[in-house]
Amino acid sequence: MAIEVFCRHEVKYLVPATVKSLLESGLIARMEPDSHCISKPDYRIDNLYYDTPDRMFARITLGKIYFREKLCIRAYGETSPDGPVYIEIKRKIGDLVGKRRCCLGLAEAYCFLEGTACPVYGSYTNKQVARELIRFIQQHPVEPAMFISYRRKAWTGLAEPDLRISFDTDIMYRPTDLRFDSMRDGPILLREPNWLMEVKARHTMPRWLASLINDHHLRPINFTKYGRACLQVASCDGSRQYVVS
Repeated sequence: MAIEVFCRHEVKYLVPATVKSLLESGLIARMEPDSHCISKPDYRIDNLYYDTPDRMFARITLGKIYFREKLCIRAYGETSPDGPVYIEIKRKIGDLVGKRRCCLGLAEAYCFLEGTACPVYGSYTNKQVARELIRFIQQHPVEPAMFISYRRKAWTGLAEPDLRISFDTDIMYRPTDLRFDSMRDGPILLREPNWLMEVKARHTMPRWLASLINDHHLRPINFTKYGRACLQVASCDGSRQYVVS
């Protein structure tokens, strides 16, 4: 089960497949593939982002406002009407990221965010986070805004369990047909041989990892999947919907 409440620093890098392989060779002694990668090389993550009708969250993200937040339903692997999926609020202050998430069935999650029904809580549901989500959507009426899907390979620290590294590729987006049961097709933001690497740590990056990254001459980048998808949509239709006022 994924962690439901956490706060950590996140740094992103763009790496080609050759460098990814070299980096992973350097991780083996100190990290292990996460639970989703035990029997397969990577796994699929699907996200349905919700936003206000005027796309306030997208504009704040693209404007690089110091405090930003996003709301989505996230699913790991294949999904069914019974779930499970996570409704997730992601808040970012500088490079410090906090997440609050609640596990529900997919059909429940749809109804919850569409305002047609409150969830029937199960033993797997974080009720405190659910109450926070209720307050959040009361303050910010939302609607489905963007579907984003990608493949992920992730690593978890052995002696440092709070350290996590993920590699994402085949990042696609879809601004219409916003349901999980639709085909995973749409324009591509990033595909192999390039991967988006994210280093996630509760405190500072360990020295050994900083040295490994420096050895491959990698530099941090700004890359928000939802923000880039919104920019692509705007560039295709000439919309100024996502311009920060």
